[in-house]
Amino acid sequence: MAYNKKILIIEDDPDISMIEEAYLQASGFETKILADGMDAAQIAEEEQFDLVLLDLMLPGKSGYQICREIRDKLDIPILMVTARTESVDKVRGLGLGADDYISKPFDPAELVTRVNANLRQYQRMVEKFANKGPDASEEIQVQDLRIRAGWDRNIRKCCKFGWNRTYTDKKGPQYPGLA
Repeated sequence: MAYNKKILIIEDDPDISMIEEAYLQASGFETKILADGMDAAQIAEEEQFDLVLLDLMLPGKSGYQICREIRDKLDIPILMVTARTESVDKVRGLGLGADDYISKPFDPAELVTRVNANLRQYQRMVEKFANKGPDASEEIQVQDLRIRAGWDRNIRKCCKFGWNRTYTDKKGPQYPGLA
């Protein structure tokens, strides 16, 4: 599973990033470390990483902001690995698009296991849509809001109280309190 998978580690603490890198490389992953997040979204997109490990407290730009930037450009798993352990931090991180949240200190074996689990889940999603063909889509409904997203995630259709609108940009509609 891990072979040829590229992981971007965004972590300013060299001791932690070295531990993450050592365990991931021992498990067959290719890794790259960034000590700050100033160009993280651009690098993640250009170098086509399969997953991102993201610290929240970074110099120059917050992990929350980096998460949003990456999520706006890419649909890959993002795992937050951070010393911030309050529920509000977890809720905010997951709400901005992170797929998992690991608190420091962490067991490196658990980190590798979570990386593998998130990659498997992502692969299942890719295969599910690939098997349905190019016109495949999924629909999510929460009370009176219905969102339909296609495989390429470039077309989104939102319906609320009979109102329909199709969005072709990556951001789609902006709903206060949901982002």
